[in-house]
Amino acid sequence: DITTPAQRPFAFGLSTTAMGLGFTIGPVLGSELAQHESARIAYLAGAAIALLSALVALRVHRRQPVRLAARVPSNGAQNVRNVVTHRHLMLVSFGNLLMSFAFMGAITTFFPIYGARVGLSQALIGTMFAIRALVSTLGRLPNGIISRALGNQSVMLVALGIDLVVMFGIAHTSNASMLALLLGVDGLAYGAYLVS
Repeated sequence: DITTPAQRPFAFGLSTTAMGLGFTIGPVLGSELAQHESARIAYLAGAAIALLSALVALRVHRRQPVRLAARVPSNGAQNVRNVVTHRHLMLVSFGNLLMSFAFMGAITTFFPIYGARVGLSQALIGTMFAIRALVSTLGRLPNGIISRALGNQSVMLVALGIDLVVMFGIAHTSNASMLALLLGVDGLAYGAYLVS
């Protein structure tokens, strides 16, 4: 909202890269704290980081109030109608819903349970999530270039197909190295889909 259309791709890339770095560092720190201290301490550390983030955001906002790049009159009903009647946007949204099912359902929610059942430690599971996030983050710029060259739809379809293979692979292995590799590939596919 605060960037011009020409600045938006870079701003989006910067924002998603920062998000990915947080997803990389967070699981390592959280899992190490949970493994060596307790899950309670890991959550308290997360709360302290969230408080620090809020204080930084408040300080930046006070110094430099956000000014939108362009004001667009908002009509809620018309905005909903525009979105619902835009077929490509609805297809992308549905694909995003499916990708989120895979990521939030199978990976974020159930992978730690699966990992614990096959004997992985909390620290190792956290490290695997960090690897996934790092691969996803590092792949976003190249995925953006590939999307521009091959088209967003092609990249999205390939990313969804790769995620299908990853889910199938996770279900058929308990090898820690293979699971880490599959999570990394999932991160790459997720990053490709996100950029597209």
